[in-house]
Amino acid sequence: MKEQNDAIEEKPFLEIKRLNQELESMEKIYSNHPPDILLFKQQIEQQKLQIRKKFRRELSLFLLTALFIISIVLSTLVYSPVLFAALQAVGVILIPAYLLIERRKSLTEDEEIK
Repeated sequence: MKEQNDAIEEKPFLEIKRLNQELESMEKIYSNHPPDILLFKQQIEQQKLQIRKKFRRELSLFLLTALFIISIVLSTLVYSPVLFAALQAVGVILIPAYLLIERRKSLTEDEEIK
């Protein structure tokens, strides 16, 4: 009887000991090393460089597009004032119409989602 009680009392301790051994073996396999600060600094510098390159590319594209549009507008104004006035009138009519159509599309899409 005493042997049975001792076996019953030792069983939880044996389970805990086995679990501790398995946890230690897992810690050996999957060791958790702190990340290298130098690696993080290098990654940050690389990302900063990529952001700068992307910004320069977008800025140059914007400036080229703006220069192209301004040159077209000025050449139209200088060489054909009537055509310039007609383009202005078309722009005043088409841009609000386009914005109105897009707004209605977004409102109908929002209603469909709900």
